[in-house]
Amino acid sequence: MTAKAMKPKVIDVHTHLYPPRYLELMRDRLEVPKVVRREDNDFLVILPGEDDIQNCTGRRMDEAYTSIESKLQYMDDSGIDVSVLSLANPWLDFLSAQEAVKWAIAVNDDFERLAANSKGRLLALATLPTSAGVEACLTELVRVSSHQHVRGVILSTMGLGNGLDDQSMEAVWKKLVELDYVAFVHPHYGIGNEHYADYGHALYLAMGFPFETTVAAAKLALSGVLERFDDLKLMLAHGGGTIPYLAGRLDSCVAHDESIRKSDHRPSTLLQRAILDSVVYSEEALRLAIEFAGSEKVVFGTDHPFSISEPHTILGTIDAIAGNNDELLAAILGANASRILQLR
Repeated sequence: MTAKAMKPKVIDVHTHLYPPRYLELMRDRLEVPKVVRREDNDFLVILPGEDDIQNCTGRRMDEAYTSIESKLQYMDDSGIDVSVLSLANPWLDFLSAQEAVKWAIAVNDDFERLAANSKGRLLALATLPTSAGVEACLTELVRVSSHQHVRGVILSTMGLGNGLDDQSMEAVWKKLVELDYVAFVHPHYGIGNEHYADYGHALYLAMGFPFETTVAAAKLALSGVLERFDDLKLMLAHGGGTIPYLAGRLDSCVAHDESIRKSDHRPSTLLQRAILDSVVYSEEALRLAIEFAGSEKVVFGTDHPFSISEPHTILGTIDAIAGNNDELLAAILGANASRILQLR
């Protein structure tokens, strides 16, 4: 067998794109989130403290944020066979109900069209009109279920406005299970933001985002959502935040707190059902994610096109952990995602 034939399929489950017309929406806004034009460059302004036109600290945007040609070239350069596109934060949470419905349809149709024309290189996660309420989200889920390249949805930790553990999300979880869709939970708002302002973006992204995911996932376990929907394909960004590291502490604290609803399952047992991506940037963290979730539930991701995307670092980390275990390497790089996303 040739080396090329032995190469595992590489599937990037965590990669984003802003369709051009969504970018125009952001350019027209006066309030955060928005895109600011400055010195012939676009800056994405979505984090606290970025709204300073004189000393803009938003992310400088290049064509990688919006161009499908750039995305495909990046995939070729990085050795990625298939990418699962999703809209990057801030999604549609900031829009009115009517506008959210309109833009969910537009974005989801854009992604389906791009994937359909990609010769098998692209799949998509849908975006829901969360600010429009549960019925609008269910309607859009039914509509996109006819899109052949949609494999799930991307969700913020706010859900429909009051968190993923809120009762309003129950019908959404039920529909996602019925459709056998992945629910990819991704942070945006951060936790502990009041502590980060003097250190650029670093602490918002390195600490605030993972803490946000950690709390949201823990509440899904403690609220009973993960028991009621035990077939839910829950995928957590950035290796699950700090869940793999803090799960034991969560178990102990819940066990010794008489005010908390008790379950037949420890929180850690419920959270071990989650799928974790590999966007953690170190061997130690990825090894812990694998030990926590199981090697069959860790999937490759890059977080492209954001500046912290380091595909070769992540691929190198996976290679180092897999060593001579070709089965483990193939599982994390693509086989797990292929099974979970039902690639044909």
